[in-house]
Amino acid sequence: MDTSNSELDESWNYASDIVLLDVFQYLNATELLIAGKVCRRWNRLSMDEMLWKALFYKDFKIDRNIGIMPNKTSWLGEYKRLSYETPMVCHETLRSHSHQVLHVSFAHNGSMFATTSKDGYIIVWESTFPVQMKFHHDMKSFSWQYTQFSQFNQSDTLLLVSGVHFGAANSTSGEIAVFSLQGTSDEIEGGDSEASSFQVDIENRRGLARQPEKLLISPLDSKHTRLTKVRICKDILSALTELQP
Repeated sequence: MDTSNSELDESWNYASDIVLLDVFQYLNATELLIAGKVCRRWNRLSMDEMLWKALFYKDFKIDRNIGIMPNKTSWLGEYKRLSYETPMVCHETLRSHSHQVLHVSFAHNGSMFATTSKDGYIIVWESTFPVQMKFHHDMKSFSWQYTQFSQFNQSDTLLLVSGVHFGAANSTSGEIAVFSLQGTSDEIEGGDSEASSFQVDIENRRGLARQPEKLLISPLDSKHTRLTKVRICKDILSALTELQP
């Protein structure tokens, strides 16, 4: 047996906590977790909050003037939260919305995601790199103040969108629209006249708030086309029922 190595290994048992913490500060997150498996003492030291605070700012490149998240007390906990729940790298910034984005929903198959915004637009994106706009529509054309929430159905063929509609003076109400994501550009381009008459039909029915309207499915705009049909539904339960695959 190599007695020199054995004595060197034993010498770590006599190192003070301060010395070990000074060594641990040169380890990355993975190495620090491995060191914590050596013994109970090393495990306790590997959980030191100041070590994880330094790794938090270093690994996530966060300005040190920014403190810990409100109501949070553990830097190790925050490191885990950003590692497990938040994208690690910002690949690109989407700037198509002109106002605050209120909600993002992802298709079940991961191929698309939808964004709603205070600018009144609903936009569907392709989950590619770089991200491409797939469909969009300005719901202000139906007197919506903004689009608030969206959800794909189980088969990712329909998109439910909720928003706030401008009514009479100082009056607003919630409304729901459901779009089909299967319409082709040719189908959409061929329906302009029907779109105009359909919008009038919506305006005439808005006074019947107590009577849920039958839900019709409508193709969403592509980049260079127009919406053919959209039916606003007053009853969210009937909309969700028809969204089932």
